[in-house]
Amino acid sequence: MQDVATLHREAMELVDQAVLARHSGDRTEALELLKAAFDKERAAADLVAAQFELAPTRSNLHRSAAALAIECNELRHAERLIGRALAGNPPADIADELRDLLLEVIYSQGRSLRWFYFFFVLVFNLYSSLTPGVAATFRRSERQNVCYVNLSSTVSTS
Repeated sequence: MQDVATLHREAMELVDQAVLARHSGDRTEALELLKAAFDKERAAADLVAAQFELAPTRSNLHRSAAALAIECNELRHAERLIGRALAGNPPADIADELRDLLLEVIYSQGRSLRWFYFFFVLVFNLYSSLTPGVAATFRRSERQNVCYVNLSSTVSTS
């Protein structure tokens, strides 16, 4: 059985080759290399999946495997890897990146999210205008073309 470091190194070498293939215009070869890299990185993540004490290595491997899964359009695998990574104890910055990846997966699964966002904003603005003490802020991530909603209460409890 190969060890985690070897699998990860081989996966990253395949990613480098995929970048070169994509740059030279060979999309088919690039995708095949990315899929091979994903298989190796997922295998590395699988080896440490139950070793929660290996943070942040465990969460980094899962994040990397999930990002490769998205590149290969293996969205269900990406969801599982992200969930498994978040079930551990990832550092805050890695947890944020994992959540961003999850939003990317959700967005990739259906462009209808834009309509959902529009509808949600419309309904929530109506609700907040009728309900004193509730405020919402919306933040749009340019990188992934998704929106985040932060709900807060403007009513003081003291």
